[in-house]
Amino acid sequence: MKHSKFIHLLVLTAVLIFAFASTVQAGPKGPTIIDVAIQINSEGPFTGQFDTLIAAVEASDPIVLNTLSGNGQFTVFAPTDDAFLQLSLTPENITTLSKAELTDILLYHVARGRRNSNAVLGSKRIRTLTGGFLFQDNGTLTDKLDRKAKIIAPDVFAANGVIHAIDAVVLPFLPPKLPPPQTVDFVDLARYAGLWYEIARYPLPFDEDAVAVTATYTLNANGTVGVLNQGRIGTLDGPPTTIEGVAETADATNAKLLVEFNRPELAGIKFDYWVIDLGVDYEYAVVSSPSRGVLYILSRTSAVDQQFYEDLVAYLAQIGFNAARLELTPQPGTDLPAAQKLKKICRDLKQRLLRFFEARVSQDDFLQ
Repeated sequence: MKHSKFIHLLVLTAVLIFAFASTVQAGPKGPTIIDVAIQINSEGPFTGQFDTLIAAVEASDPIVLNTLSGNGQFTVFAPTDDAFLQLSLTPENITTLSKAELTDILLYHVARGRRNSNAVLGSKRIRTLTGGFLFQDNGTLTDKLDRKAKIIAPDVFAANGVIHAIDAVVLPFLPPKLPPPQTVDFVDLARYAGLWYEIARYPLPFDEDAVAVTATYTLNANGTVGVLNQGRIGTLDGPPTTIEGVAETADATNAKLLVEFNRPELAGIKFDYWVIDLGVDYEYAVVSSPSRGVLYILSRTSAVDQQFYEDLVAYLAQIGFNAARLELTPQPGTDLPAAQKLKKICRDLKQRLLRFFEARVSQDDFLQ
């Protein structure tokens, strides 16, 4: 009798284990986050607005797909195609980012728990699956790079969580490589011609000491653009520096140009000059390149409103530029931030020390 009861207990236990395992393997009862994302991308007001997100999930590590289609409850902040396009990312070029980068970025959009809009709005800080945080204020998320994303369509529910659509990609880091930036639709070269003051730039080895920098563009009869860059070396009363060149348009928009400078060491080299932002009245311009390796903010005046500058820098961060790299260019009548002054002093000191040791080595070689 005892033996029979023991056998019965074993059979019952096996059945329960099998039933539990089947439940785990079966996944959520109902459409998953992945299912719902595909559905809303196929019909309704968001038709075709999550193509890039779906392509990113497919190109990332399987852990992303498994998480969003498996058991557990998760909250997903889902960037639209327009959000990805701010970074020049599309379904066709999403693999510009590595699998590891895509995985980290996507998991930074996911938090544990089923958080409806009320729960999200009640949270000041949201821990994501990467371990990093998003900061929330009145429906706006702020990422690790201080970039912003607004919740534009909340509370799309799935069996294993909830989706909130957002208007920007949140980033735990700035990817080292992004697709080329988008340029403006058209540049009227006649209006673009004239004097521009350099307000800020990414510092580069060949121009890190240049101050009071201006660029003068002249429209030539053959359709090319004359380029005259001028400035001072080191200080506002330092030695003048000048370089001239010619720019030619690379396409019909006139927003992409190629510049060749009149110096023997630069002969045959053409530099990309892409206008990626332009004021309605051509009062300011932002110039970069396909690699995003250069960035210049130009203005028709030697100084710009501080709030305007901060807003413009925030916009550049939104579209994938490293705002922390930008340095203000000293112009007559303007003052630099204390931190940038200190950085310049340290850089000047480093250069002086290098020159000193180079001279010392040369002297020692002569004495020997």
